Amino acid sequence: MKHLGKLCLAVVFAGLAAMPVAAQEWPARTVTILVPYPAGGVADAVARAVATQATTELKQSFVVENRTGASGRIALDQLIRAEPDGYTLALAVPALLSLLPITDAKYADLDKKFTPITIAVETYFGLAINPQKTPAQNFQELMRSTKARSGQLTYSSAGAGTSYHFWSEAILKEAGVNALHVPYRGEAPATTDLLAGIVDFTLVTGAGKGLADDGKIKILAVSAQDTWDIYPGAPSLNAVGIKQAVAAGWLGFMGPPGMSKDLVAKVNGAFLSALKRPEVLSMLSAQGYTVVASAPDAMPAVIAKEQAIFRDLLKSGRVKLEQ
Repeated sequence: MKHLGKLCLAVVFAGLAAMPVAAQEWPARTVTILVPYPAGGVADAVARAVATQATTELKQSFVVENRTGASGRIALDQLIRAEPDGYTLALAVPALLSLLPITDAKYADLDKKFTPITIAVETYFGLAINPQKTPAQNFQELMRSTKARSGQLTYSSAGAGTSYHFWSEAILKEAGVNALHVPYRGEAPATTDLLAGIVDFTLVTGAGKGLADDGKIKILAVSAQDTWDIYPGAPSLNAVGIKQAVAAGWLGFMGPPGMSKDLVAKVNGAFLSALKRPEVLSMLSAQGYTVVASAPDAMPAVIAKEQAIFRDLLKSGRVKLEQ
C-alpha cells in the first residue's frame, strides 16, 4: 500500500507537470503581437502602446511584429496557424474580421479561426470637403447638391472594398443619394485629391486633424454618437439625420483558434490593465482613439452588426468590389 501511495502521488505530479504551461504561468516567455500594417502607422501605434505597457506590468517581453502584405492576410494566416498558447496574438481590425468573410470565400468561416480577446479602442470618421472647391456649409447642403447633380458628385476612398468605401455608401444610402466612387490606395492619396479638387468629399480619420485646423478641409459631420474632440464643432451623423450608418472604426486584439477560456481571461485582463493606464489613455486620446477595453464577447457582436450592414450594401449593388 505504501508503494501504491507513492505511485499515485507520482502520477498526480506527472499530470500537473504535463498541464499547459501557458494556462498556469502565462506569460512565461516573450509574447508576439502580429500587426498587419507597416510600422509607424496609427494601428501599429496602438499595438506598440499596449505591448510596451504590458511588458512593464508583467515583467515579460511583448514584441510587435509587422507582418504586412496581401491586405492583412499574411498576418492573419500566421495567427490562424499558431499554437493556442497565448504567445502569438494579433491586432484585430474590421478590414479583416468584418470584411474578409463577406468578400473572400476562403475566409467565409473566419469566425471559427480566431479567438477574440478585446476591442481595445474605437475611433471615428469625419466627412470632409475642400471648402475652396465644394461650397456646402453643412452636411444637408452637400446632400442636396448631390441630388441636384443626379449623382455627379464624387467621393474618394482608401480603396474599393475598404471600410471607407462601405461606410461612405452606407451614409449615402441612408441620405437617399448617389455619388461616384473614386478609389485610391490609402487615406493619404484619397485626401490629397480632395485637396486638389478632384473629388468632392472623402472620409478621414483623426489623421486629417492638421488639415482641418489649417482650414484646408472642412468636416461636415463625424461618425461618433455625439461629438468628437478631434474635430470640435462638427455635428454627429446622428444629429444630421443619419441614424443607422453611424460608423465607429475599432482596433482590438485576437488570438489563434482554440485558446482556453482561462487563458483568454488572463490575456484580456493583462491588455485591459495596460489600456487603462493614464499614460496609455492620454497617448491614444491624442490620436483620436477612445479606449473601450471590452470583454472578449463584445467583438463577435460588433462584427456581426457590421457584416449585416456590409452584406446589404453588396446585395443592393451600391458597393462594387472591382472598380
